[in-house]
Amino acid sequence: MTPRSIDFVVGLLSLSCVGCASRQPVASPVASAPGSADSAGAAVHPAPTTSSHSVPANPLRATSRRAARALDINGDGFADVVLSETGDTDHIHIHLGHPGLVSGPASQSIALRSLSSHDLLRDLLHPGDVDGDGLSDIVVVTDGGAGVLLGGAKGLAPQLSSLVVNPDGEANGVQFQTAGDINGDGFADLLGSVRCTPMILESFPPQRIDCSTDEHHFYVWNGSADGLAASPSFEDHTPRADVSTFTAAGDVNGDGFDDVLRSHGGRLAIHTGSARGLQAGPGPTLVGPRGKRFDSAATARLGDINGDQFDDIVVFAYGSTGDPDRAFVYLGSPSGLPSRPSQVLRPPHKHYFHLGLLSATPVGDVDGDGFVDVAVGDFDQIAVYRGGKGGLEAKPSWSLTEPKGAHNFGTAVGPGDIDGDGFADLWSAAPASASPTGGDYIGHAYVYRGGPDGVEAKPAQTLIGAAGRRGDYAMWFATGSPR
Repeated sequence: MTPRSIDFVVGLLSLSCVGCASRQPVASPVASAPGSADSAGAAVHPAPTTSSHSVPANPLRATSRRAARALDINGDGFADVVLSETGDTDHIHIHLGHPGLVSGPASQSIALRSLSSHDLLRDLLHPGDVDGDGLSDIVVVTDGGAGVLLGGAKGLAPQLSSLVVNPDGEANGVQFQTAGDINGDGFADLLGSVRCTPMILESFPPQRIDCSTDEHHFYVWNGSADGLAASPSFEDHTPRADVSTFTAAGDVNGDGFDDVLRSHGGRLAIHTGSARGLQAGPGPTLVGPRGKRFDSAATARLGDINGDQFDDIVVFAYGSTGDPDRAFVYLGSPSGLPSRPSQVLRPPHKHYFHLGLLSATPVGDVDGDGFVDVAVGDFDQIAVYRGGKGGLEAKPSWSLTEPKGAHNFGTAVGPGDIDGDGFADLWSAAPASASPTGGDYIGHAYVYRGGPDGVEAKPAQTLIGAAGRRGDYAMWFATGSPR
């Protein structure tokens, strides 16, 4: 495997929390129309005219095309699939959704070298709608920073906008994440952090990792009609020894502003959003039950899984063996997250969750029962947990096994109603699958239909990396709805 391929593996090892579902219960299955889709593209009930809680609503949120929606680049009402591919040249491929699922050959392919002088693609993110035009945008993360590809009626823009260079001039340990809409202005925001640790990688030859800073840094860039702001609206700096990590939580208290979780010493603290931006002082703290250690890097926002208008989260907690052996669900409320977990999920088929290759994704309503369901990728299978009034069911309702020849199945899971039938579909990347002609491994992506009986057991469509036809090594991963 080449060094470029290794970098992509590192990108895939991060928790792939994608999505923040609508706070409104999903209606019975009907074909969705443009502008009326929730995070899975399914139709939703109108928002209630009165609130059942005392938290003041954010008036902008009623019309905001924020991050809580499916990835729909061209605004046609069908969820789309965006994949990246590495080889001699890194590419971004866009597969547009339609009644027959996604387009087989990519509707649009963009070479990274045509976008940036930095030729190493590290990640793709779906922040939602950064510039407020009602279309989904994509954040492209390279070894030099991040930039936005704006959505349009014909697909993604051919050039990057809103360029953000790596903070503090750091070359290593830089990570960008989607934020939702922290200040409630109707534009999606972006998180960035620098957590560089000096080390020597045991590669051949050995690679030394140096850091230009002795601190951990965290930033928030706000979206606007002109795209991402040039300078961050929020900064936090802590000594390297005082390890802190951040991740988006969604709107856990229903005030119309998305919140952020900060982990420190195995605990999670909540920084609430507001019209002025992220609050500097953390609020309540979540402590892992029975000595479990929490880390925001192992936390996923789930959207509203129980239909009560508050966003919820899941935390994969570390046990005594150092592996995450439980997943704790916290349901949002007018006062935010409870001090104790609302429910506990057990691993679907082993003694622990494979955290490094894990993705937790709110996929929308796959069976039309009116509640958002959640898919958890676990190295060689995907377990789908059904949502309901009490939260998620303790055991998976559907399990998708790794197709023959696939490898690293479930490392990235994407949601959305791709075919517009009112049932959420899902797809999974398998970045290092066997080539159909033998030789090098190439990437695959498998698309599964939702329906009245839930997720179909076999993929309805398979996408194969284009590089495999010319013998290149290909690594695919992708984004679904915002993570």
